[in-house]
Amino acid sequence: MFPSASFARGYEPVQVRTRSGGEHAGMLRSETPEAVILGTVDGGETRIPRSEIASLEPGAVSPMPQGYDALLSQQELSDLVAFLRAAR
Repeated sequence: MFPSASFARGYEPVQVRTRSGGEHAGMLRSETPEAVILGTVDGGETRIPRSEIASLEPGAVSPMPQGYDALLSQQELSDLVAFLRAAR
C-alpha cells in the first residue's frame, strides 16, 4: 500500500549521480572496485564505472508503484494478500 514507507533488505533503492550530471536510480545489484551495477525498474541492469560516479546515496522512493489501494477493491486487496501469503 505504501511502498516507500520501508524497504525489504536487498531491495533498497539507490541514487547515483555521475560526474557529467547524469542521474540513475535503481536497486544496488553488485559492486566491484571498477563499477556499480544497478537493477532497473524494467528488469534490466545499468553498469556505472566508479570513475564516473560523483555520488551514490540511498534513495527515498521505491520503484514499486503506489496507488494500488485506489485501483483495487477491498476484496481484491484481500485476495492479493492471501495469494502472496500462500506463495511463501
